[in-house]
Order: sequence, then structure tokens, then C-alpha cells
Amino acid sequence: MSTDFWLGLLLSIPLSILANLLTPKLETLWAHHSQHRAKKRLQKLRRDLDAVQRYRDNPQAFTEYLLIIVIKVAYATGSVGVFSLVVDTFIPGSIGLIASRLLSILAGLLIVRVSSQALDTFQRVRNYDDYQKEIEQLTEQTTK
Repeated sequence: MSTDFWLGLLLSIPLSILANLLTPKLETLWAHHSQHRAKKRLQKLRRDLDAVQRYRDNPQAFTEYLLIIVIKVAYATGSVGVFSLVVDTFIPGSIGLIASRLLSILAGLLIVRVSSQALDTFQRVRNYDDYQKEIEQLTEQTTK
């Protein structure tokens, strides 16, 4: 028999004992972490529901919110155009080209994120009753 076999046999026994001792503690830690995450998610959902309700109850505030989103997107688009031009002009060669393209990609991702959040909010305001029921169901599931 090789030494690898005996070494494996000798190490497997203490590792097995260690695993059995640590498993309950790790399960308790995981359960606590999961409960904490669920509570945080529930708080965020309630804040989102409150914001959507405010927008539904005050259409002027909702219009202002959407207008601010449009201004942010326009500002980001214009800024990226200017910065890309500056980078392309003052940094010669492929480094400038790569930098301006990366800047455009990052700005595009930012614009998509901001726009998708606004579209989600718009859909939630438009379908408030369904959204409210969904949040209530999630609240019930989380608190069980």
C-alpha cells in the first residue's frame, strides 16, 4: 500500500469530525444571513411601493420624475459624445480609440440602467393595483 492511501486515511477521519462539528454552526449562520437578506429586500420593496404610490397619487410629481430621467439621459449622452471626441482627439492611435469606445460602452450601460429603472417605475405606476398585490404576496411569503 502506498503512502498516499495512508495519508488520505489519516486525514479523512479528522476532516470528517471537523465537518460534523462545523455543519450546525454554518447552517445557523446561513439561516441568519438569509433572514437578514429577506428583511432588507422587504424593506426595499416597501420603499419602492411607497414611491410608486406617491407617484400614482401625484401625477405632477411623476411627470417631473420622468422629465428628470430624460434630462439625465440627454446629459449623459452629450457628455459622452464630448469626452469621446476629446479622448479621440488628444490621445493618438489605438489607445485613444479603445478609451473612447470603452467610455461609450460604460455610458451606454448607465443610460440603459437609468432608462430601465424609469420604465419599471412607469409600469408599476400604471399597474399599481397589481404591483401592490404582488408586494403584499411577497410580504406574506417573507414573514412566514
